[in-house]
Amino acid sequence: MANKVVTGVRFVKKNRIFHLQIQQGQLLPRGAINESTVEWVPIDDFKITDPDVCDGVDYHSLSHQERGIDLDEISTLDGQASVVTGLRLRVLSGRLNLITTKQ
Repeated sequence: MANKVVTGVRFVKKNRIFHLQIQQGQLLPRGAINESTVEWVPIDDFKITDPDVCDGVDYHSLSHQERGIDLDEISTLDGQASVVTGLRLRVLSGRLNLITTKQ
């Protein structure tokens, strides 16, 4: 199914790892959401001890010096209407930042 947008976000702990889990649904005309399509996207099942999983790529380890998380407000700078189509975390100056993809 195409035309999906982010309808919710939550932190989920699985295998001692915190994940950002996205809820998505089909976008209808005039910004409505098809409620019958709303679902939580499954989280990948991996452990930090798996051989192909790398710190700094697949996950980020918090330390005493680098343990901050910035959960900023999501808005558009130009005042244009937009929808969020994706989310991820990145490390910036030792802190985790929430990054969005918008359309």
